[in-house]
Amino acid sequence: MLEVYTESSKIANATRKIKDIRELNIFKDTYREKTLYIKGKYSIPYTPNTIVDLSGFIVEEELDFSDCICEGEIDFSGTKFKKLNLKNAVFKAKITFHNCEFENVSFENTRFENLVDFYKSTFHNDVQFLQVDFMDRAIFSNVSFKGETQFKYNKVAKDTFISFESAKFEKSLDISRSNFHCNLHFWNIKIEGDENISQYTNYINDFSNEKVEPSVYAKIRETYRIIKNSFYKEDNRIEGLEFYKREMAVYEKELKEKSFWHKDRIMLLLNKKSNNYGTSWSRGLLFTVIVAFIFYIFILISLHNSLEWDICNLDAWDNFLKHFLEVINVTRWKDIEPFGVELNGFAYLSLFIGRIFIGYGYYQTIQAFRKYGKSS
Repeated sequence: MLEVYTESSKIANATRKIKDIRELNIFKDTYREKTLYIKGKYSIPYTPNTIVDLSGFIVEEELDFSDCICEGEIDFSGTKFKKLNLKNAVFKAKITFHNCEFENVSFENTRFENLVDFYKSTFHNDVQFLQVDFMDRAIFSNVSFKGETQFKYNKVAKDTFISFESAKFEKSLDISRSNFHCNLHFWNIKIEGDENISQYTNYINDFSNEKVEPSVYAKIRETYRIIKNSFYKEDNRIEGLEFYKREMAVYEKELKEKSFWHKDRIMLLLNKKSNNYGTSWSRGLLFTVIVAFIFYIFILISLHNSLEWDICNLDAWDNFLKHFLEVINVTRWKDIEPFGVELNGFAYLSLFIGRIFIGYGYYQTIQAFRKYGKSS
């Protein structure tokens, strides 16, 4: 039995017991300007081929659709759910959740055979879409996910369309095992919280009570790889590169968790510092200059007993710059004599090692300049 009432029900004596969800439509015209509340737990065994308008309700306790087969369209737009249970439910027609607010919701083995639209809705807590079937279109555009959000072991059709356009995830996103082999749209998606990945217990435990493999870093990294490839497929290199950068950053953290001195982690750190994973030519240029200067100082230190340099002499500073440019010029190996002093063994070794890093800096700078032209 379902109890429906308005904010002024005690005065208006509007409280009414409902036996069938179809009867909720009687409130549509009578209370257009008032909020209707649903109180108590209610299960819907069957919905006929009709449109049910449940927009603008407030579910104070729980609305239970578990094990239901709903053949008619249902509009929940503007409804606030304290708790919504859609476990094992089947929706054969369009379901609309525009501008809804969800405190706690259960999507487990739910099947949407037609459009399901969550446009501009808000999920206030962690949510898992476990074994949910999206057989037509699933719209998550402009949706705000404030908790951990995971799509796992989902089923889609080959022409299924899933849109996360302008969606915002405040505690990252896990679609690593979503099986989203369909048309995906991630334009203008915003994913925050990468700095706290190690603290997301539901990602770590897969919404269960014990830690499971793969690691949380592997799950988030795979998520970013999927999003990156979706952008590349649309020839959107700008946003694709952003998620490539995030994929590599999470991979570096994953390797750090395994071993601080992992050889691939050192390579990734160099990649990050030298051009931010191929996205910043200015960082590449700065890296080259700094590395060259460091090894130039090593060279001068190794020759300090033979150097005579007056810090107040402008010619000395002019020669300092001249010989620095000789060091940074990797094509010149002969007649490199800083302040007229021939290189000794340690100085030449510093020059050799330094030019390896200088050449790497040149390469990384060029790669970053080509970031929008490289093939994916």
